[in-house]
Amino acid sequence: NYGNDKNIIKGNIFEKKFQINIFNDYNSINFKLLNSGVSGEINFDKNQIKKNFSGIVKSRILNLDLKFYFYRDARKLKLSNLYFRSKSLSFNGESKVLLEPFLDFESTFEIEQFNKEILETIDFNKFLDLKEIIKKINTRNKINFRPKKLSKNLIDELNLEIALAYGRLNYSKKLVLPGGFLNCVGDVNFLEEFPVLFFDCFLTLSDKQKFFKKFSIKTKKNNETMKLNVKGNLNI
Repeated sequence: NYGNDKNIIKGNIFEKKFQINIFNDYNSINFKLLNSGVSGEINFDKNQIKKNFSGIVKSRILNLDLKFYFYRDARKLKLSNLYFRSKSLSFNGESKVLLEPFLDFESTFEIEQFNKEILETIDFNKFLDLKEIIKKINTRNKINFRPKKLSKNLIDELNLEIALAYGRLNYSKKLVLPGGFLNCVGDVNFLEEFPVLFFDCFLTLSDKQKFFKKFSIKTKKNNETMKLNVKGNLNI
């Protein structure tokens, strides 16, 4: 394009008009899906090395804000200073995607806000229909969540580690509760016809009164330590 339309790309996607503006010798790209509330911006670092590039991505999709710094070379893609904010979910994090010799993900997320209602929107049956894709994904994730002090959550802190390889997911989690904690480990094979979740959990309460108070249950003054081990499985 020339004149006023130089470095401007226009078109249609998803039956919506879009416009891309390119600035600063292709080091900055702006994208807008017109009249939709969807926009994005990529700013590449200067002095890029051949086959290696890095920069910052900023995007907005309606009431969702996403921002991260990226670095890409021939073998991997790294995302750092990841910032995600929406009405139902807010978190910071970082992620590394290994591209060669096979696809492998490793991520850490620090969740600041979480609305459990978003879990109700997940169609788990559709997820299980993607077995051919699931068995090709290798991923390891650490998820930490500490609710705000004034919230009504039962848990004070959640630390979750999950690893998925060849369709099998292994997990371990620790829940810090009022008066104690709960540790769980387990696994599930998503490639089975009827996947079953196995779990082994151990609950330790050093202050029963503090824990049962959350459920408005009165206990005796004797506040000895309570321990409970639960093993089982659940057809998901």
